[in-house]
Amino acid sequence: MPGLQTNEEINDTEIAATPPNLIMFVDDGKVYVSSTSLETNTRIIKNVWESIIAPWAQQVGFEYDIEKRELAHYTRRKNDNGKAPEVALKDADGITRVVKPQPIVKWLGVYFD
Repeated sequence: MPGLQTNEEINDTEIAATPPNLIMFVDDGKVYVSSTSLETNTRIIKNVWESIIAPWAQQVGFEYDIEKRELAHYTRRKNDNGKAPEVALKDADGITRVVKPQPIVKWLGVYFD
């Protein structure tokens, strides 16, 4: 994906991750990524939002429903004990909004927990 850091560009303090994935269905979308660090995941999601999704939406005149934004972390790692980093996304209106992780999220009518 253009504008994103590749695993080779991530510095030594970062953990290499799987490539980010974006799935769109009509007006619903989902970005997901996997790594050994929740913090890395949220940085990658922020990067995908600001370098790909938000510019594309502005270019085609698409507006996202800010209230529908959700974030979830799925992990079984014991060292993540209670960690739940949030992600701050800058919107087309110039406002940065924080999305906090939720225990249950809904996508295309299906609840994930």
